[in-house]
Amino acid sequence: MERWKVGNKVRDKYFPPAPGETDPEKARVQCAGICREKWTEDAKGAIKTLRFFNAKDQPRQDTTGAYGYAYERDAQGVILAEIPLNKEGKPAPASLRRVRFTYQYDKNANLVTWGAVDKDGKVAPTHTFSYGRFTYDAVGNPIVQTMLDKDGKPAKNHSGIGIWKAKYDASGNLVEERYFDVEGKPVLNGEGIGGRSATFDPRGQVISDCHLGKDGKPAADEAGVVCRKLTKDATGRITLVNYLDGQGKPAARKDGIARMEMKVHAGGRSSEEWYYDLAGKPALDDEKIHGSISTEDIVKHLATTCNYGLDRKKKKDKDGVACLYIKSNEDGQIVEEWTTDEKDALVLNADGVALSKTVYNEFNREAESWYYGVKRELVIHKELKYAGAVMKYDEEGDFDDMVIYDTDKNPIREPDVVEDPDNLGGPDGEGLDGEEP
Repeated sequence: MERWKVGNKVRDKYFPPAPGETDPEKARVQCAGICREKWTEDAKGAIKTLRFFNAKDQPRQDTTGAYGYAYERDAQGVILAEIPLNKEGKPAPASLRRVRFTYQYDKNANLVTWGAVDKDGKVAPTHTFSYGRFTYDAVGNPIVQTMLDKDGKPAKNHSGIGIWKAKYDASGNLVEERYFDVEGKPVLNGEGIGGRSATFDPRGQVISDCHLGKDGKPAADEAGVVCRKLTKDATGRITLVNYLDGQGKPAARKDGIARMEMKVHAGGRSSEEWYYDLAGKPALDDEKIHGSISTEDIVKHLATTCNYGLDRKKKKDKDGVACLYIKSNEDGQIVEEWTTDEKDALVLNADGVALSKTVYNEFNREAESWYYGVKRELVIHKELKYAGAVMKYDEEGDFDDMVIYDTDKNPIREPDVVEDPDNLGGPDGEGLDGEEP
């Protein structure tokens, strides 16, 4: 887990020190992206400007294309606007020509609406590419969110929801949320559910939850899950999941799994999960595996997940993959990903790829991606229909174009308009902030 070390109006990212390491500076994140922040303060001690840098103290952009922000506040210090900054720390348009992000609050300082404008004063995409209006209860809990388009008219978000409504218990825990269309009629979201409910322990942790149908009653999602009972350890990590029906009785998912046991080791750097049926016997899920073990090497930035069968030996899933390896850079971005069989030999995944590599540029943006087979030869990705891609950016670091290639590294096509790979996210989704094992 990364942490920030704060100095005099500056902070840097650090990894946990390696075992036996006594020099804390060796754990500093040597990133190409943002791992240092510097700020100035106003007379009241509130942040006035915030700027982003890499480990070499070079200016870097966030996901909106800003190198930092200047903040406008009201008399109470509440942020009313964020103004993107350029490399020199001066106001300048971020990506999509955005020059100002604005926020409006009610008399209790609850966020009501938010927006953005471009350099021509026209409405522009917000940080989250979503617009909406919140309504709050007497103690400040958001109870209604109405989705809006950029012109302020009722609209659906990417999950088909126009209105989100919530209920809370006396402790302020979100115990129910429901989804509606722009006319206020109940709807199902992209997961096929009409809402969620949850119960909490005295510490405020979720101990059970249910999916709801359009009528607000417990209903199954696409995986056949209606309700879950969660058992947690002293640190709050889930150790056992029992699936239940709408009456609270033991039930199984569509794949026959009724219980999932989970273990965590080495301070969270290794974890296990195992599946069982209604009779309590070891069972296979829809991937034809009994469980998996995941490990993380924070020094090598390598994460591994291997599947296991009923005999607790490595086993291929239904796509023929036994293990997945993911190697990241200092910024947490995936640079290599490969799949293997039980003997750790490269094997093709469902996309016909055994190994993928990604290269990032000086702006920490994706510059190249390539796909390889079991002999490390270039192969065509089944879904993407190409073997590699090279992304082009303008001098400000904004996405401009992308060229895709075949297995001989010959261009397949050079599209005139390709969506920015960093801006493919939709508007804010809905959902309880709970675990979904």
